[in-house]
Formats: sequence, C-alpha cells, structure tokens
Amino acid sequence: MKAIFDRELKAFFDSPVGYIFAGVFIALCSFFFVNGALMYQTADLNVVFSNINVVYLFLISMLTMGLFSTERSRKTDQLLLTSPVSISKIVTGKYLAALGVFGTTLVLSLVYPIVLNLFGNPSVSEIIGTYIGFILLWSTFIAIGTFISALTESQIIAAVITFGVLLIVFYMKALTAGISNETIKSIVRWFSLMDKYSEFQAGVLNFESVVYYISFIFVFLFLTAQVIKRGRYSDKKVRVNNLIVTAATVAAVVLVNAIVSTVAAKLPLKIDLTHDKVYEYSEQTKEVLGGLTEDVNIYALYSDTSDGTYVNTVREYLDRYKHLSDNIKVSYKDPYEDPAFVRQFGSDITAGSLIVQQGDRSRVIPYNSIYSQSQYTGSVSIDAERLITSAVRYVSGTGSIVHAYFTKGHNESGNSSSPLASSLKKEGYEVSEVNLATDGVPEDASLIISLAPSNDFTAEECEALDKFLQGGGKAAFAFSAGMPKLDRLYAYLSDWGLTVNRDYVIESDSSKVIQTSNGTKVPAPELQDHKINEKLKESDALLVTPSACSIGINSTNPQYAEVTPLLKTSSNSWGITDLTAQTTERRSDYNIGPLTIAAVAEKQDSGKIFVIGSVQAVDMKELLENSSYINGDFMLNTFSYMTGKDDVLNIRAKTVSAENLTMTEKQINVVSILVQDVMPAAIIIVGLYIWLKRRYL
Repeated sequence: MKAIFDRELKAFFDSPVGYIFAGVFIALCSFFFVNGALMYQTADLNVVFSNINVVYLFLISMLTMGLFSTERSRKTDQLLLTSPVSISKIVTGKYLAALGVFGTTLVLSLVYPIVLNLFGNPSVSEIIGTYIGFILLWSTFIAIGTFISALTESQIIAAVITFGVLLIVFYMKALTAGISNETIKSIVRWFSLMDKYSEFQAGVLNFESVVYYISFIFVFLFLTAQVIKRGRYSDKKVRVNNLIVTAATVAAVVLVNAIVSTVAAKLPLKIDLTHDKVYEYSEQTKEVLGGLTEDVNIYALYSDTSDGTYVNTVREYLDRYKHLSDNIKVSYKDPYEDPAFVRQFGSDITAGSLIVQQGDRSRVIPYNSIYSQSQYTGSVSIDAERLITSAVRYVSGTGSIVHAYFTKGHNESGNSSSPLASSLKKEGYEVSEVNLATDGVPEDASLIISLAPSNDFTAEECEALDKFLQGGGKAAFAFSAGMPKLDRLYAYLSDWGLTVNRDYVIESDSSKVIQTSNGTKVPAPELQDHKINEKLKESDALLVTPSACSIGINSTNPQYAEVTPLLKTSSNSWGITDLTAQTTERRSDYNIGPLTIAAVAEKQDSGKIFVIGSVQAVDMKELLENSSYINGDFMLNTFSYMTGKDDVLNIRAKTVSAENLTMTEKQINVVSILVQDVMPAAIIIVGLYIWLKRRYL
C-alpha cells in the first residue's frame, strides 16, 4: 500500500495537477478570507469554508478523475490486478494519495487561523471543529470520486459524473422539500452529507456524524475494490459471492449507523465547541424539563430543509431539549405551506419564530427576540435557552404567575408592549396597563410599573398608589435626565426616602463607562451589596445606564423606609444640575459622586418601591437582551426580589458571534497580498517549474 501511495502522490506533484489543485484552492480560500474575515474584522473561518464548498466540487472532480480511469485507458490496470498487492491496498493507497494532496492544501490554509490569532482572539475549539467537519465531508466526497473513477476509462466522463453526483449530494437536503412522504423524505435526507456538516459549522462535534462520514468513506472504498475485482475474476460464482459480500457489508454499515443513532437519541454524543458554551444547559432548564408530566409541543416555523447559522443553531437547541425530556415534542412547520396552522396562534407571527404549546396554553417566541446584536460592541448573542425554558414552564403551569401593570395616562415612555414588558412576559409575568386615575389599582395587581412619566400624578393617583403599597404592594419607577419636574410624584417618593434629582450623570472613571460608536460615554455603575445583585456581581458583563439622573437617599427619619442603594457611580462622577450648560465639565455646585443611580425602599409590614434614574437601562431592547450587559438580569432579579417570585430564570444570553479583529488598513493590505496573491502564485510557479523540468530537462 505504501508503494502505491508514494507512487500516486509523486505522480500528483510531478504533474501540474497537484499544484493547480493547491493553487486554485488557496486562491479561492484567500479571496473569501480577505473579503469575509478581514474586511469585516471578524475572527471566524466559517465564511471561508461555507463559500468554498460549491467551488470545491470542481476541484474534487479534477483531483479524482484519473485515479483509476487513467489506469484503464492506458491498459495498466491489468498490471495492478496481477500484482502481489491486494486490491484493497491498491484502492486505499490511491485514495490516501488523493487525500494527501487535499491535506497539503489544508495545511497551507492554516495561515488563516494564524493570522486570526495574531490580530484577534478566535475560538480555537470552534476552528478545530470546523476543520474536522471540512476534512470528514470532503474525504467522503473524495471517496465517492474514487469510486466513480473506477467505473470508466475516460477521465472527462469520470470528472463530469463525479461533479454531477457530488452536486446532487450537495443539494440533497433541498431536494427533499418536494417529498410529502415522511418515510421517503427521511431516507433521502439521510444521504444529505451536507446536513451533518452543518453541525460542525454550528460549533458542535457530533460523534454520530463522525461515524456517519467514516461509514460512507468505507462503503465507497469497498465498492471501488469490488468494481476492480470484477476485472480480476470472470467466474460467475465468484461474482455472485462478491455481490453477497457487498450486500452484507453495506447492510452491516447501515446497522452500525442505526445503532449509533439509537444511542445518540437517548444520550447525546456531542461536544460543545463554542467559546461561550452556547449549548450547555443550566440546572434550571434541566429542573423544568425534568418536572414535565405531559407533552409540550415546540413548533419551529421554518422548513426542515432550511439552512443557515440561525436555523442550525436553533435546531441544535431543540434537539438537545428532546434529549433532556421525552415530553418535549419538536415539529417543523413551514409557515408559507401551512399558514392556517400559524394563524391560530396569532396574525403577526413571522417565519423563524417558535411556538410552544401544551393544551390550550401557548407562547410565541419571535425570531427577532432569539438573536440580538449590540450596537455598542457589534457582538451577536442568542437568548434561546431562557426563552424556550420560560415558555415551557409557562405553558406547563409549573412557574408562578405575577400580575404586573404599566401605568398609562402620563405620556409614559414605555407600556405593556415595551422591551421591559416583553422580558417580563417571557418570564411568565401577566402584563397589562392601568390608568390609576380612572380605574385605580386592580385587585390582582402585584406590581405597578411607571416608565418615565412626563405628566405628574394626581393626588387621587398618589393616594391609590399609597393604599396599594401600604397593603403590601410593589411599585417600580424609571426616570431619565432632563425630565420635567413631577411635584406630586416626587413628593410621594420622598416620603419613602427617595429623591429624584433633576441632573445628568457624568462618569469620568474609564473602568466604569462604555463608549458608544459615536463617542458618547455611558455610565456603568458599580453593583452594591444586596440580594438582588449577589449573582450578578460574579459576572464580568456590565450594567449600563444611558442618560441617567441620580437618586438621592434620605433614611435618617424613622418615618422613612429602609433605603438600600443598588447602583452607584465612582467618586470621579458628577451630576450636572445646570442642564443648559454648554459643557459637561465638573463644577463645584454640581452633585458630586459617588451618586446613586438605583435604589430600593422597603417599609416594615408594607410594600417596596424600586427607583432607577435611567429608563433606557431597563427598557431598551439592546441592553435587556444582549449578553454583553446584565441589564436584563438586573431587572428580572429586582422584580423577583420585590414580588417574591423566587423561580425567576437566571439564564443569561450567550455570545455566538466571533471576536473582532484589530487590524489597521495597512495590515489588511499586507496580509491580503501575501495570502491572495503571493501564496497561490508561488504554488503555481513551483508546479510549472517541476513540470517543465521533468518534461524538457
């Protein structure tokens, strides 16, 4: 076998074939690397391997077309058949030689992760997983090309057939869209080699997929050997025996895959390679799913043939939910093929959303709530686990329900459809609106929320609010810098030891600010000692408070409540009280830090009031749903503490986007020239030199 391998590998590199293959591969990869990873400053190689796949079909066809067809056309195949080397070793040697050429090109491509590591902080495990998936996929395609090469003596025909077959296999998943029979669809789908590859792209190493690819490689190499044996043995009985052996071997391989698949259905044979461990589930999720006694249906609103990063990631989540509980049933519904099904859950549900249902209770998880991108850092986060687990808990009735009412009638900045309300709904809160002036406080109210009211409360509203709080109710208020003075509301809050300062907070401590893309420095106050903040203080993420005003505390008078600061700025901060000032420079007459941005007031045998000086901090989708910040967790923890809802899900969104690169324009240009021009040209020149030297010298 070694002699065959050495001969074939030498033949590849003694001719232009190997060098053209390597040169074209590196040229194309470099093009996608430069115009993807470098231009968008992202430490991610998926853009390279995703785009190179289709083009690579041509290269594989060129690489494998002459493995056996050349031997047949030159009549040298008889020499192989009569050699002392077994046919299996001949096939393996030739296959490994083609694989060696493929491997050489991949070794050259390692320059890309080296560049990413020099100018960024890429996820090494994800890159390794991507390479493993790419190697397995294209090793399988090379095995298919090897088999087809053994069927004909024409290199051209072998190349054309190989390309056609690989193209069909490549788009096999999409071809199942028109098949209505689920059994036939699943059988056809099983041959979609690209379907398994998507798992590696999603950052998952699935040992079931590894066995699947190795099985395909083995079968096609075995079939290649059987085809060649037909030329060595003419006896009909021998051929029948070979046919029986072939059928038995293929059946054995199918059986092995069936066993592995059965085991994988009960015990996920997967490793999470993502840098933020996106697919690792919290104990809370396991507890919720473990407590299910009836089936919960999860409908993913896209075709099961759909592809892409979002679809693959969500599909992986849903597969793992099925593994965690036999009561989780996942179905895929194409909203365009079955719009009537979707409409029964709402009229504005978009494709890509999830519907969680049990009995007559259901919850829709919109597509745009699962993924979010930070306008500050550009990072993309996924909040799938918290959303799905919360929905499962809600429809199954295993979580406590708290009724929260948003005030209206004061030109508030937020209401029952605001980002904060959406977050509460996801946690199982029942959210509504109330006009305190006309309706008073509803009997089932647990929490009253008022987001930056522009108009003052009436005396009657303050009285209704006080009656509610004295009876053990809870209230939350969010304000903002530059708000109008609300005399009656501010006076009522002062009775609880809380003063809303009409200032604009500036933080000069660089460790406690976030700078936006337009240069604005947003305060990131420090979490204070309180039960609300216990777990949050363990996080490296920040809580940011845009356009904040400070909150004064007065707890010296016994009539006042016990007031505890939750968020404080540094001593190098100040609150601008002159909002007409043309500069933000510090003045002695300003409120000097440290300043309180949020606080909670509690009266014994009475209610609680939470006040924060930044309404954007608690009602901005960007801050509530992005894993770069803990604003959402802070608010949920606050409301959990106030209402006694101890089963709040402390499940954070996870970052799924690659780290950014820090490259100057000059560095990008230099790297681009090296990988896109110099490397391919050098490979081609070396190949031409060796070929000309052998031919003419």
